[in-house]
Amino acid sequence: MRKKGYTIITTLIFTILFANMLSTQSKFLEGGNNEDTRITSQDLLNHSGATMQTLFPKDLFAVTSWAKKEDVISFQFQTNPLLLIEMWALTEEQWYDMPYDGVLTDDDGDYLGIQLGGNFTFSPTHTTKWFIVLYNPSSYRTTEIYIEWGATPYIIITNPTSGTSLLTESALNVEWKSNIGTWVNIDLYRGNTLVSTLKESTYNNEFETVRIPESCIDGDDYRIKITDNYDDTEFDFSAPFTIQRRKITVLFPMESDELVPFTTFTIGWTSLGVGPSARLRIDLLLNLTHIQEISNQTENDGIFKWKVLTEVNLINHTYSHYQIKIQDSETQKYVGLSPFFTITKERFMRITSPVNNNSFTQGKVMNIAWETDSTSFKVNIRLMRGNTIIYDIEPVRNKGYYDWNIPSSIRPGTDYYIFINATDNSVSSTSQTFTIKPKLKQIPSYNFPLFLISIIMGVAMIWKKKIIKTKTGRLI
Repeated sequence: MRKKGYTIITTLIFTILFANMLSTQSKFLEGGNNEDTRITSQDLLNHSGATMQTLFPKDLFAVTSWAKKEDVISFQFQTNPLLLIEMWALTEEQWYDMPYDGVLTDDDGDYLGIQLGGNFTFSPTHTTKWFIVLYNPSSYRTTEIYIEWGATPYIIITNPTSGTSLLTESALNVEWKSNIGTWVNIDLYRGNTLVSTLKESTYNNEFETVRIPESCIDGDDYRIKITDNYDDTEFDFSAPFTIQRRKITVLFPMESDELVPFTTFTIGWTSLGVGPSARLRIDLLLNLTHIQEISNQTENDGIFKWKVLTEVNLINHTYSHYQIKIQDSETQKYVGLSPFFTITKERFMRITSPVNNNSFTQGKVMNIAWETDSTSFKVNIRLMRGNTIIYDIEPVRNKGYYDWNIPSSIRPGTDYYIFINATDNSVSSTSQTFTIKPKLKQIPSYNFPLFLISIIMGVAMIWKKKIIKTKTGRLI
């Protein structure tokens, strides 16, 4: 009766253990007298657990776990009926290269001994996925084996690495190895400071895609932290990696630039993560206040030619707190601001010569003079009549005067004027009207001697006739 009760209790225990077994993975082997020969493995999703298996003759069973170098994997097992079981430790590579006949040698892994059961430990020689293999060497005996295991709990983050560089709002594939609980938390840190919780209570499947927050600033000391949801003492930090903010950086104007109204200035910028197809808006600020829209739709090509022109009530003053603001037109999330720079008041120029009613002759020199505070190196000088350019003088040094030889081809007239503008377009001026007269006609120089001789001979002849008349009293 006692024996029958013992049998019932034993059966009950095995039934309960089978009901709580974790799922297993099997692969069938050829060879052996038993057609049901198979190899099974149990993944350790937790750092400890228990299961029971039936080991047929020449059959293998393994519990698997990632483990770090010099950590400890402990296990104990019992067989019923008692049977000697070989114990091996294999790396993941060795497990998948295992002989198909199921017979292991020293070249196939670390041999841990052969026992009927008991408590054992194994210290990994390097960090990888390890398989603790229990092998039934018997050719004809089958046994039920109950195994419990315990491994040092850990998390190892394998991605991101120190070479990872990301933009804000981009996806990051977080990868890790662990033998901890079913749920984990994933956080983003900068140095030792929490930036954001990226995933809360996510499944511990050793892979998760997260998104980098838009609010992150540039830095190369960001880290991912993964923590056991049930035990916050179990965690790991990734290697530091880089995050760069999507942004627009204004290169020009710079703080030292002094811009002049009506001149052309090249605004320059670079963008990161904004995209070449983006359309940008450019504005002018004064003391952080918007005062002028420069462009509301320009290409993101890094340059924009701007004719410097402020509001009319500002061009008579010099201010040093202007800024250029560039942002994407669609989302307006990415904004670049230049440093403060200066726009001077409008430049001054006055033509002092020629003046009203001056008269100049073709072929003669006209003195053109002007006064200006423009820093332009050269000026353009044009002879005008109405709205027509009559003569375009090549650019000359902006030194305040220029002596111009009036070409003989210029037609005489009374309504001419001079127009001068700086080559940087900062300033221009118009003179009063003046007259250009024709030059005097002269006898060509090659006829002058003949003309002189003729005059002398004519005078001589007249003088001679007067003498004869005087002597004879009559004109011959």
